[in-house]
Amino acid sequence: MRVLVTGGAGFIGSNLALALEEKGAAVIVLDNYLTGNDANLKGFKGKRIRGDAADFPLSKFGKLDAVFHEAAITDTTEMDERKMFRANVESHENVLRYAASVRARVVYASSAAVYGKGLSPMR
Repeated sequence: MRVLVTGGAGFIGSNLALALEEKGAAVIVLDNYLTGNDANLKGFKGKRIRGDAADFPLSKFGKLDAVFHEAAITDTTEMDERKMFRANVESHENVLRYAASVRARVVYASSAAVYGKGLSPMR
């Protein structure tokens, strides 16, 4: 099985990449390294690609069986709407377009950040 993990140098993505590799998958990690770190991938033997999931030409990877899309900005204090849109919407669109073209499965893990600011019970 050939898989791509976007955001693969982040905490969740790197653990996922290592676990998939341990299960025998050929894993490619794509990360822009704004928050990810190669130290998270200690022992990883697959390909590491520096790139942004929003505009990286995923077709360069050829046919993949699955894309685990972990690339996102999860910081609930990020105020730059354009930056958030690019990272969280445009990257998702790029992944979905690619996956549809090669009939790959997409696994997307969201975060609690999608719920926005909650009301505090303390006033």
